[in-house]
Amino acid sequence: MTLTPSADGGYSFSSWSGDVPPGHASDNPLVLTMDQDRVVTANFVAPGSVAADYFDRPDEIPFTLDINWLQCFTYGEANLTNQRVAGVWGDSLYYWFGAGTFDNARQFSRIRVMSAAGQVGLVLLAEYQQAIVVAWNEGRLYIYSYKDGVHQGELANEPSAIFDGDVIEAVLDAGTISAKINGVVVKTVAKPANITSGRPGFETFGSGGVLDDWESGIPPLPCSGEPDEISPLQFQSKTPTVLAWPAAIGDSYDVVSSTLADLRANGTATTSCLSNDGATATFQDPRPNPAAGQGFYYLVRGQSACGAGTYGYASNGSERIPLAACP
Repeated sequence: MTLTPSADGGYSFSSWSGDVPPGHASDNPLVLTMDQDRVVTANFVAPGSVAADYFDRPDEIPFTLDINWLQCFTYGEANLTNQRVAGVWGDSLYYWFGAGTFDNARQFSRIRVMSAAGQVGLVLLAEYQQAIVVAWNEGRLYIYSYKDGVHQGELANEPSAIFDGDVIEAVLDAGTISAKINGVVVKTVAKPANITSGRPGFETFGSGGVLDDWESGIPPLPCSGEPDEISPLQFQSKTPTVLAWPAAIGDSYDVVSSTLADLRANGTATTSCLSNDGATATFQDPRPNPAAGQGFYYLVRGQSACGAGTYGYASNGSERIPLAACP
């Protein structure tokens, strides 16, 4: 039996869990021999995520899965207990060694705190004997780093409380490290200049801290505003009817249309969606050509991570807002 995951809403496939043969958790598609009852779950990650581990596998004591995770050094230990990562002793730093391409200048690491009774944290730009650590313990936030296995001192040490169930996150962007709790930035510091490359991961110190649902990737670029009004809109071909317009980097496009008779009777409010989230700055109308004396009109807007642009404005200055526009 072959399983191929699908997802909507911008989420992407990360891994399989359940009755999956060892070493095949990241296969896409996954091939299974159905010689017994099996339960398999496809795991997906949020937009911008490159890798994820929800720790849905048997316990590992100590946590030593070298397929996807490596330790920065052996000064500490964590266990995988009840499908969650639990700190045991020392400063235990793990970095992702599985599939995924990371940006040395822009990356994030986030995880859910299952128990805040001990130190729990995240790492950025980690590799052997190196890491930037963003961690919480006993109502305080600590940001520090290791280079060549040597502690480089603290970048932050200040009050900041976390609780069971919180999602903590460390973000590197434009030379700045941000510590977040439930999506809210609580502290920013400059990145140490002597650490320039590496991968993200997580951290525990001592016992009492428990973590789950790790995700990491590349933070989205900051928005610079919604796409501008598209102009000019031109015909590239008559038969078939092909429209074209100036492309905008990173945008997708919606095309709506109706008849000229409808335009005269109702304005642009009653258009219907012909193309939703098109990837190119052209559109071929699949409808047959209108009869003699009749015609179609078209409106096009751009969309980006910052939102949807406009279909344009009427002669009286009001924005054209179709009632049944593309989603």
